[in-house]
Amino acid sequence: MKIRNAAAVAAIPAVAVGVLTVVTPAASAAPVTKTVSFQHQCRVDGASDWDYTVSDNLEVTAPAAVRPGEQFSVRLHPGQMRTSDSDTGRLKYDVAVPQGADLISYALVDGTASNLIGEQPVVLRVGADGNQNAAGEYLRITGTGNKTVNDGPSGNDNKPKEGLQVKANTDFRLPAVELTLKAGSGEDSTVTTRVRAGAATPVIKIKDTSLSFGESRWVNAAAYCVATGEGRNALSSTEVFTVAQTDTVVNVALEALTGDNVSIKATVAPNPGAGTVEFFDGENRIGSSAVSADGVAEMVWPFRDAGTHPITAKFTGTKKFNTSTSPEKTVTVTVPGEVVVEPTDPKPPIPDPGTSTGSLGSLLPGLSTGSLGGK
Repeated sequence: MKIRNAAAVAAIPAVAVGVLTVVTPAASAAPVTKTVSFQHQCRVDGASDWDYTVSDNLEVTAPAAVRPGEQFSVRLHPGQMRTSDSDTGRLKYDVAVPQGADLISYALVDGTASNLIGEQPVVLRVGADGNQNAAGEYLRITGTGNKTVNDGPSGNDNKPKEGLQVKANTDFRLPAVELTLKAGSGEDSTVTTRVRAGAATPVIKIKDTSLSFGESRWVNAAAYCVATGEGRNALSSTEVFTVAQTDTVVNVALEALTGDNVSIKATVAPNPGAGTVEFFDGENRIGSSAVSADGVAEMVWPFRDAGTHPITAKFTGTKKFNTSTSPEKTVTVTVPGEVVVEPTDPKPPIPDPGTSTGSLGSLLPGLSTGSLGGK
């Protein structure tokens, strides 16, 4: 079955079915999909009243975190369900409008439903009374006429073969709803999604239901259902926060002896209060340490090789604090007991007496070698 966007249903006013401008979301974190398993506990109004349970494995896809003012998508897809031994109609399923963000647009996702008959599925924004309301608290998956058993403008618990329908003893699935949301500008808030989970106990003819439908039995019946268990909790939670830039500084003694245990300390600002710092000697990772509550990470390292060692510290970051690497500090390491001879300026050579200017030989050329006497 081809599931159309609510905009394709000409019989419903465009604003009422959520046809708003869609802006492509750009979430800061990759969306995460999970399945939330719960039950809709139903009370059925028939020839005699009885209880009935519908199992649901709802899939929700949402980012774990976004930035203030950012647009992002959330997808809610009710799980596969099964009808009883009776044809079912006037089917509706309600989810709550997400809290903590502005709802920009909403639409059904093509190709995500199965085994639905009767009216074309649409998603409507409704109030607590089930009537379409542009500011309503709920989003409803139902048929184009919003025909339900007791919740909306065409409520009727005695005409089950109308509205959105499913045949008896049939596995079926409602279409997914894609929401475009805009996070608020405030820090440290959370955007949550839920099914409609007001009433805690199913009661015949109540309007506050997560799921409701009619059945074509020997006597027509109407089921009023409320979410139980995990269905009453948040389906997804998306944190809203800004990632802070950080600066990391490394402190270490600039001189050391081989084999000495040298303390290397890194300070991260602003203080993340968590995370890890990795320490490097050049390109070689020499260790790591957790960031303490005061924003400091420290390790001890025995330098084994003499020479110069460029030491840096890298904060690896957390979801709220970016990574940063310190400027390097150079440690000069020497061997214990090694004598370092300081270089000196060389002295000029002593002249040769026999060749230097002013020698006796040049002054007294007539004298015999080694004598001051006559020839």
